[in-house]
Amino acid sequence: MATAMAALSIILVWCFRLGGVSVVVPYMIGVGLIACFIPSSTFTLAAETAPRPELAGTALGVVILGQNLGILIGPPLIAYSAAGGNWAYGIYPVVAASVVAFAAALFMKGALGGGSGG
Repeated sequence: MATAMAALSIILVWCFRLGGVSVVVPYMIGVGLIACFIPSSTFTLAAETAPRPELAGTALGVVILGQNLGILIGPPLIAYSAAGGNWAYGIYPVVAASVVAFAAALFMKGALGGGSGG
């Protein structure tokens, strides 16, 4: 998961700076291929890292809460960043959130004793 987060953080740098329409489709396919690993890893890790099996539902609830918080806060934050008419400024909250998620993935990897495959 940490590898997917790092790759996604790097690729998202260009999300508001695509040169033309012909670049959008390959870019979105690339983002989709990398980002598809994150939800499945997150939901798997949440259930597997719960201290007791009874707490797996609570762990999954925390994951969903974090996802919904990002959906609630993300778009207005990007709109505020790009409010001056320059969409390139919208990249800063996207990359900041990706870096925080990457740091959290590294923390989880360390807390779980390394894991396998990143």
